[in-house]
Amino acid sequence: MIRPIDPASLVRPEVRRLSAYHLDLTPCRHKLDQNEVPWDLPRRIKLAVTEGLLDTHWARYPDFHGDALRRDLGKLHGWPWEGILVGNGSNELLSTALGALAGPGTEVLGVEPTFGLYRMFVMRSGAVPRFLMRSDLSRPSLFMDELEAEVERNPRRPVLLCTPNNPTGDALPPEWVAALLERLEGPLLLDNAYGEFCRFDYRPLLHKYPHLVLFRTFSKAWSLAGLRLGYLMARPALVSELIKFKLPYNLGHAAVLAGRAVLAEEEEEKRRVRIIVARRAQWARMLTEEGFEVFPSEANFLLIRCASTDKALEVRDGLAARGIRIRDVGHYPGLANCLRVSVGSGMALRETHLALAEIREGRALTPRPPLPVPRAHPPRERGRLRRATVERTTKETTIRLALSLDGGPRKIEVPNGFFSHMMEALATHADLGLDLRAGGDTHVDLHHTVEDVGIALGEALTSA
Repeated sequence: MIRPIDPASLVRPEVRRLSAYHLDLTPCRHKLDQNEVPWDLPRRIKLAVTEGLLDTHWARYPDFHGDALRRDLGKLHGWPWEGILVGNGSNELLSTALGALAGPGTEVLGVEPTFGLYRMFVMRSGAVPRFLMRSDLSRPSLFMDELEAEVERNPRRPVLLCTPNNPTGDALPPEWVAALLERLEGPLLLDNAYGEFCRFDYRPLLHKYPHLVLFRTFSKAWSLAGLRLGYLMARPALVSELIKFKLPYNLGHAAVLAGRAVLAEEEEEKRRVRIIVARRAQWARMLTEEGFEVFPSEANFLLIRCASTDKALEVRDGLAARGIRIRDVGHYPGLANCLRVSVGSGMALRETHLALAEIREGRALTPRPPLPVPRAHPPRERGRLRRATVERTTKETTIRLALSLDGGPRKIEVPNGFFSHMMEALATHADLGLDLRAGGDTHVDLHHTVEDVGIALGEALTSA
């Protein structure tokens, strides 16, 4: 007779002590809790990836290490492709690097509060986390002094840092990182997942310091969180060793094709980043006006502190009741009464502002119309894009408008800055390709030009 066995007892004790990572995935109106960008990729890029996947032999294993994508990333960053490793999200690569560079019993230095999964990654590798506690979020130099003192005590220990840091949003100046690397003899694992939104660039440090490993992701600025794709950059000699520890075939065909497709459309990524950075300042102003302490951010999210725990719960739950989900980070070390808010769309900004005013004033929920459901695109011939060009000339205006319903470049030339901005916003948020050149009798006023552009756009929509 087999004696009773608790299956959980078979698991290593340090793993059993960990808490499972949990997120609320129920549908909501505005999802501001996971630091995603608010826009999906343009349809034309998704179509290109889909068609590439149709042409791929699914019964064959993918490229062993994703070398084609590694080469594209090497060109993007001006770094040897042999010094780049791609994986199923940067988290997989962080776990891989810790397993290869730390190992059982090794202390790994870090600083809290930071990304909640780091402890799990360290303990999975059998290493021991030694994370220093930040005493003052407004003075990062203090924890750097403590960290440097720890490194001086034993410079061989690996160090794991996040910059810009999640969930605080602040970033370390590159000269601080360089000073740490000068003292350090072990590896520095620098998680730079939010690097595209940050004014600091740590890539030049790779040329000088062979013990630096820099991690990046496609989940944020590149709008590929749903496909799980990340990469690391380090000296080729180090990457050639990490490859031995990485699982083979860790990226499928879809992720590689998607990564290569978005890299070929770098201007789309840059446009999203510009909008997010500009809107980050708008969100910060709004949240400050609503009475929150707003911490400086170099990422695509903001950390805010409420006056009390009860107030934080009131804000979190009040927004949730209005379909706006933010992240409660009050359980993180040193972040009592804190919430994290992703920088969302313009509509999310307006509705969050309205919701916070309702909560503050104790008003009832304002009814809001449902968000539009993404429409199913009609079947079309493979490779055929829905396009139209309209040329319209009257005694007041001359207009040429080329429209693509499947996305594409946007070039707006109209004789008024605000009108140009509105047409750019329309094309961006509708995911349209638009080439518009319009001139008219604006010395009288703008209404003829606006009216005739509207007519041309309507004709092009019907035709496309």
